[in-house]
Amino acid sequence: MTRKSAKILNPSNLSKSDVYEIARMFAEKFKLSSGEDLRQIVQKMNGTIEVGASFEDNDASGTLFINKNGSFSISIPDHTSIERDRFTIAHEIGHYILHYIFNEEYKNEECYTANRSGSSRIEWEANWFASELLMPEKEFRAAYDDLNKNLYEISKKFGTSELACSVRAKSLGLDE
Repeated sequence: MTRKSAKILNPSNLSKSDVYEIARMFAEKFKLSSGEDLRQIVQKMNGTIEVGASFEDNDASGTLFINKNGSFSISIPDHTSIERDRFTIAHEIGHYILHYIFNEEYKNEECYTANRSGSSRIEWEANWFASELLMPEKEFRAAYDDLNKNLYEISKKFGTSELACSVRAKSLGLDE
């Protein structure tokens, strides 16, 4: 099966708190620390990262392709920042964990895909996972206070963009 004929993954319909818990368990399993490069984790999971991929969907900033044997590849563009790429990689890992590994119906030797594009339930779930993986709530809240709400400094601590930190602060009710 080719990438073009791969089946699209479906949302898990887990609650946000359940997705956060899964992200925390994942971080613990791989001993992920703030700002750490995710590429080694992807390799340990039998995955690869392709940089400079072209996307059929012009709004897509990343794509996950899962092979019949469960190995996978994450495609990211070559024109985005390291911080943006980290979030995209974490987002695609979220799709792999939440929408493939946790879904028994997908273990039938088909190829699957997910694009980081649009605003749908499946994208929200992958964003929740990526946010908690890269900016764990407890650590983020502490950094937000310790660094006097300075999004630039917070983004450097977590290796994410200022925009991602702003969205995270807003989602945790910290910017009110």
